[in-house]
Amino acid sequence: MDFKKNIVLYTHKGCPGGERAISYFHENDIPVQIKDIVNDPDALNEFREHGCFATPVIIIDGKKFVGFDEEEVEQVLGRARLS
Repeated sequence: MDFKKNIVLYTHKGCPGGERAISYFHENDIPVQIKDIVNDPDALNEFREHGCFATPVIIIDGKKFVGFDEEEVEQVLGRARLS
């Protein structure tokens, strides 16, 4: 499937929701830009500019999602669940 959406994931090592999100995007061949807020000061500044205090945060075409909810992400991406 060809994704034209811009997806950014703010997370850090050891974040369970971030790890689930990374697995989901990789398993579904969905391109995502992963930003580590612990090891990348620029990523941390962007994270704070979005008004965020907890990870993971997913930005899809400018829309912010706090936490990882697979069904919500699939809905936004236009990937309906068949089950």
